[in-house]
This record gives sequence, structure tokens and C-alpha cells, in this order.
Amino acid sequence: MKSSITIFAGLFVFFFALLGCEKEDLNPSPISSILGEYDVNCCSYDIGKRMKVIPKNDSVVDIRILSDYPNNLIVCNRVYKDLTIIPKRSPWLVDSVFFYIYNSSHQQVGDIRTPKAGTYLQLWGGLDSLSNTIEFISATKIATSGISIWQKIGSSGQKAELFSNQWLLFQNGKEVAAHSTIAIALLVTVSTVITLVTVFSYKNRIRQMMLGLINSLVLAGAMGYAFWVIFKEAVPTFEPETQGKYGYGFYALVVSLLANMIANRLIRKDEMLVQSSNRMR
Repeated sequence: MKSSITIFAGLFVFFFALLGCEKEDLNPSPISSILGEYDVNCCSYDIGKRMKVIPKNDSVVDIRILSDYPNNLIVCNRVYKDLTIIPKRSPWLVDSVFFYIYNSSHQQVGDIRTPKAGTYLQLWGGLDSLSNTIEFISATKIATSGISIWQKIGSSGQKAELFSNQWLLFQNGKEVAAHSTIAIALLVTVSTVITLVTVFSYKNRIRQMMLGLINSLVLAGAMGYAFWVIFKEAVPTFEPETQGKYGYGFYALVVSLLANMIANRLIRKDEMLVQSSNRMR
């Protein structure tokens, strides 16, 4: 019976791990790993601002520094256009890849390093098309949101998508709003910790049942909050008659809850069997 409980608990943990996994493209671009959002950490008044690396094709990008994130995701402080990205694996660091950044005149103006610890961008010679000046920029890539829990696509180019830590609103492919849902991520983390504790408490079935009950409540809370965000915040933003569709993240939550309930039932059945054996003695 202990093995059955361990299998279901392991399945439970697996689906939570799946929820936090980064989405991967089946046919990724050579520069796909460096695309996305960065936090600017140097220099001048750009410190603390959000930067985006936006693809134009498989090797050319635009770099934009937003002026007022998250209140305004369109207006930029700086825009560096038509930068060519050339990847080259580092000969002295096996787990690191360098990306060289060139301008339209084929001059190197920056680089990007991607060791296991993160992705770091430096731009020292890029020409800002707004101010027509060259400024040194240093930025660190922000971790991706993970697998989608829910999304809705409108007929006029709108798109809303919910992740475990935020839900995003897009217009014609451009992000126009970002709202935190960090409570879902925190509840998922708490539930994962409870699951691990439950797995290693197999000698105390009463404790396992109590932890399983708490875990069910935590999971129900995560799903309830996700539903609240979807139907009270995201759905009304455009075409409220369209409900959208659930993603792998939502089904991971459902399967996790079901696995937890089945594990609880098996633990209870095991405990009743032990008590019955004790009475027979």
C-alpha cells in the first residue's frame, strides 16, 4: 500500500513540476533563448526599468526600454533597431553561450552571456533611435512565466493569458497590460512542499491524512483564485461572451487535486486495515 501512495504522491509532484516548466518551441529560433524581458541594472536613469528583446526574424531584433512598466507597456525611453544577433559557444565554458550583437554597419555593439545562472546583456555601442545617442546598458533576463493556465483570443487582435504568477493582456501581439497573480504561484509552492513532507511521513498515516486534507484546501484555494482572476478580471476586458480555453497549467492543477484525493483515500484505507488487524490480535 505504501508503494501505491508513493506513486500517487510522485505523480502529484510531477504535475506541479510541469506547471512551473518553461514553454519550449518545437522549432526554436537560434536566438529564442535570449528573447523576452530583462531588468535593466545599469546605467544612468534606466536602472530598474524593463527592457524587451523583440525578434524581427531569426537573427535580427529590436531592443526597447519601457518608460513606465507595468503601467505603460508601449511608450519607450530607448529603442535600438535592427540589431543582428550571432550565437557562438564559449570555448572555455561548456555550459555558456555567447551572443554577439552587431549594428547595421556590422560593428559589434554588445554581447549576451547565457550561463546556467541566467542571461546577461550588455550594450555599449547601440544607437538609441529616439535620442540619437549611445548609452551603456546592462540588463538581466527575467524568468519566464511558465505554462499557461488559461487564455482567450479576441476577434480584433486581443489576447489574454493567465500564468501562475501573472496574467497578461496583448493587442496585436504587443503586451499592453500585466497584472500580478503571485498568490497562485505561492499556493502551488506551498502545496508542493506539503506533498514532499507527506511522502516522507509514511510511518505516520494520521499525519499523512491531515497533510492531505490541508493540501486539498491549498489546491482548492489556488484553483478558486485562478477562477476568480479569469472570470472577474480577465474575461470582462474584451468580448465577455467568450470564455476562452484552459491550458496545460489548469489541467495540471486538476490532476494534482485528483491525485491528492486518491492518495488520501488509499492512506485512509491502509489505516483502517491496520486498525482492523490490531483488533484481531
